[in-house]
Amino acid sequence: MVFADQLVDVHELEVLTEHPWFRSYQLQRELAPEAFSARLMTAHDDPAVDLEALRRLTSDEQESLLCLLADLAAIDDHTDPREERVLAHLAQGLQRLPPSVATRLSEARSRTTALREQLNLPKPPPRKRVRLLRFADRALGLSAVDALTSRAGQGQRVKRWRRQTLFNHHSYSASLEQMRQLTAELMPQTQTTLESAAQSLQSLQESFAGITSTQLASELPKDSQEQLGALLTTVRERLERIVQQDLDGLRHDLLAKQRSLKQFCMATIGRTMAGKSTLIASLTGRDQGAIGNGQQGFTRYNRAYNFHGLRLIDTPGIGAAGGQGENFEQAALRDTEVARAIFPETDLVCFVIDSDSTVPCTRELMQQLNRRGKAFLVLLNVKVSLQGGIDRLRSRLNAKFAKEGQQSISGNIAAIRRDLAQAIGEEEAARVPILPIHAKAAFKASQTADPIEAEAWRELSRLDPVLEHLDGLITEQAPELRRRTLCANPRQELERIANDLGALEASLANQAHVFQETQTSTAKQVQEIFADLRREVRNRIEAIFQALDVCATSFSADNYRRNGKEIERLWKAELEHFGLASQVDDLAAWLKEELAMRLDALQDDIRDRLQFQVGAATLHSRLEFDLDIGLEEALRSNVKLGFKILTGIFAVFIFVPSPIQPFAWLGSLLAGFAPMLIDWLIPGGDQRRREAQKALKEKLLESLQNTRLNMAQQFDEAIRSQRDQVAAAIAQGLGGSRTALLAFRDQLLTTQTELLKSSTSLH
Repeated sequence: MVFADQLVDVHELEVLTEHPWFRSYQLQRELAPEAFSARLMTAHDDPAVDLEALRRLTSDEQESLLCLLADLAAIDDHTDPREERVLAHLAQGLQRLPPSVATRLSEARSRTTALREQLNLPKPPPRKRVRLLRFADRALGLSAVDALTSRAGQGQRVKRWRRQTLFNHHSYSASLEQMRQLTAELMPQTQTTLESAAQSLQSLQESFAGITSTQLASELPKDSQEQLGALLTTVRERLERIVQQDLDGLRHDLLAKQRSLKQFCMATIGRTMAGKSTLIASLTGRDQGAIGNGQQGFTRYNRAYNFHGLRLIDTPGIGAAGGQGENFEQAALRDTEVARAIFPETDLVCFVIDSDSTVPCTRELMQQLNRRGKAFLVLLNVKVSLQGGIDRLRSRLNAKFAKEGQQSISGNIAAIRRDLAQAIGEEEAARVPILPIHAKAAFKASQTADPIEAEAWRELSRLDPVLEHLDGLITEQAPELRRRTLCANPRQELERIANDLGALEASLANQAHVFQETQTSTAKQVQEIFADLRREVRNRIEAIFQALDVCATSFSADNYRRNGKEIERLWKAELEHFGLASQVDDLAAWLKEELAMRLDALQDDIRDRLQFQVGAATLHSRLEFDLDIGLEEALRSNVKLGFKILTGIFAVFIFVPSPIQPFAWLGSLLAGFAPMLIDWLIPGGDQRRREAQKALKEKLLESLQNTRLNMAQQFDEAIRSQRDQVAAAIAQGLGGSRTALLAFRDQLLTTQTELLKSSTSLH
């Protein structure tokens, strides 16, 4: 419960240590205060609750424990929802409902009213002579009053009187009252604005969930939809992670601002062992055990204290070892995040930097605070050992505070100025006060019983000038700093979130542009790939048919004398021997393999640039075509064939004894010489044979040409179909992704506009 709101308030510790249940707990377990403090320091590192052990408590003990938790939640000026959840969880686990959590908290507020008023009692007003001293300081000046009182031997008394007026005068009280009135006026508007911004971010998250691959590109193949869905999921997770961080930040800002409404809030920030807790302990006199041991920091969480109407917050050291996490880096990161958690409610940030070193993280925090519009000052804690007593320390500090010299801190101050200038700019850096202090001497003064010695230690610590500066700053600027906290800070935070969304929007728009350019260039690549394949297929077809042309020429020379059916039969046999069908199959197989290889290369290129893959194209492995050759007989070939048949008939009768045998000898002789006689009687026979051979060759080539054109056309149609299919798949895939990115971008633009509109309402 104490750690639920990431801040331990001194009021909560008062309630805890004074509650009867906890006192009984300490007595039963003989738990010494030191052991309790050590346990309290690390309790948040081990937040497990043993419900079974708590269930073994008696009914009265369980009820008393729940009352203690309700008192812890109610002691603050407001109840944090995180504390309510802890109380509800434990009440449910112990089966102690009813009464409800709201009823328990209402009863707790009544029980803790007296303690709350006691803890918030204002400092008694100074006596009249002290007020007169303050009037004299304003009228004559501090140096003149110090000179007069020193001559009168009243210098130390006047210093003590002057100290009593710090954070305890009319102007200071009036400034805080004006701050509270301004808070009551501005807080409702700030709360409404932040809640509206949170709702806008919540709506943005919900709108992300509504953008799906099915909604954007339902016509895509299943595998392409899966690829697009993976892209959308990646983008959505990235955006939702950033939006959720901003949303959590806004909700935390709301809770933090509600926590510190009535008091001016100042936080100390710095690296581990810089002296933050030592300074806080010197001012408040509390938690001296929470100071580091010289080797590692001790503060493991943000701790809030009351100091003359101020809310002082001590934070873990940046880069502290120990605590939650398995190693130094994890602990450092965790403690830094804990320290940053108080930024929203802080009106003033006090950087404590030791004179030994600075760390880059300090500059980064300064930049972050400056972007939030936070005011801050720097305390340079001079690290000088207390060994040797007051006189030895005085001589060492004199060397440190000298304007020049090897040991002078002037070099440290100059280095801090340079860091400030790099972090927030020279003009802003010049306005940041840098005040030297010796935190250990201040703490020594608070622990010394002898007033004279304590005064000497305090003077060496230079704590009073720091408090005087802080008193003057709050007196003059408390209302304005609170206005920054309630208006300027959240306005700049909303503008930062809007800028983050704007950067995301620009990134998505750029990615969508890349998708568009990739789609255009890929479409061109697809056209080039298929045009190149078409040319190569044409060349290969041409090579096949050139070989067939040679074959047709040879065939026509050998077979032009044959009749049509015989020529057709022999030609088909020649084509089968040539293997035209197998060569066509080989060409189709090559085309399929080459196309797949080139598309794989194209997809690899797209995948490398966009991590998106289109569906693989398919190609039929076999192209069908018909071969039909019709031939007519040449007249001369038919006549010669007839005479050859007639010669054969006469030859039969020559060897058969018969009355017509002499005539058979004569007929055979005439039939044998008839073709020669015809060639002699009809001149130009060789020319006519060449013409017949040529006619047959042309007829064969004509039939091959039809086949060639038919084959080329079928391959062209197949390539064109695959080209259109691949182009459509890429256009749909890349276009769908681009549409998705633009849909996310539109949602971001809408939310960004709403946030900027909300930020302008904060003045």
